[in-house]
Amino acid sequence: MAWEATHLLPLVLLVLLASGSWEQRPQPLRKREGEEVSIRCEYPPQSGSNTKNLVQRNTSRNL
Repeated sequence: MAWEATHLLPLVLLVLLASGSWEQRPQPLRKREGEEVSIRCEYPPQSGSNTKNLVQRNTSRNL
């Protein structure tokens, strides 16, 4: 019984780690000109000021 539980632990950890990495994908946000945009970014404390952030404004009219 204990062997089965420890055997499944790496699989459970892999699923948890993979699900966290899926949250890292950028998601498009469509707003009209003049509308407010609020973005909340959570970074771990160790990321410090070396973290690069990118905000892109697409001015294309054919969205």
